Amino acid sequence: MLDSRECIKQGSHEEHVRVKKLLTRKSLKEIEDARAARDRELEYRIRAHIQMMQERRRKSKGTVQEEIDATRTEMEAAQKLQSEVVQRKLERDVPLEYRFTAFTGEQSS
Repeated sequence: MLDSRECIKQGSHEEHVRVKKLLTRKSLKEIEDARAARDRELEYRIRAHIQMMQERRRKSKGTVQEEIDATRTEMEAAQKLQSEVVQRKLERDVPLEYRFTAFTGEQSS
């Protein structure tokens, strides 16, 4: 008969095995496809922002204060996009195995 610690350990091991089985190659492929789609969408937003900034500079008409306000708005948008790029990089650098270890508390083999 198993004591309570062994039951818990075996239960968490079974849960770990179940989670691993859920992440089959197909689901890993789906995760990678979704990640690539998010990366492409972010790249598109960055390119659109750059193009918008260039267009505004070509057609810069207005007071100095209006130009300063427009530049401030553009910089805030650029900083937001930059933080998203950094976040995407951090997500990509964390291996999937580590996330399971953090979730289950067990080392994968």
